[in-house]
Amino acid sequence: MDKDYVYPDIIIYLRNTDFNLLVIELKCSCNKSEKDIYKLEKFTYHEGEFKYKLGLFLKIDKEGIKEMIWFKNGKEIERLQNLILWKNGQ
Repeated sequence: MDKDYVYPDIIIYLRNTDFNLLVIELKCSCNKSEKDIYKLEKFTYHEGEFKYKLGLFLKIDKEGIKEMIWFKNGKEIERLQNLILWKNGQ
C-alpha cells in the first residue's frame, strides 16, 4: 500500500512522532467493504509502514451500526453486528 494514495476516513495519532493510535474506516450499509477491511489489516500490521495500534471498521445505516470490526497487528480481533444506537433519526 502506497502512503501517497491512502486516505483513511479518521486517524488519531501523535503529531511529529511515529505513534499512530487509531485508524477508522466508515461505510454506509449499502456499500461493499472489502477494500476497507484490507486497508485496516495493512494499517495495523506491526511490521508494516503505518503501524497503527488499532483499526476500526464501522458499517452504518439510519438505525445504527450494522457492523463493527476491530483490528490489531494486522488481524481482526473482534466483530460485533447490529448495534442499534438510534432509531429514525433520534
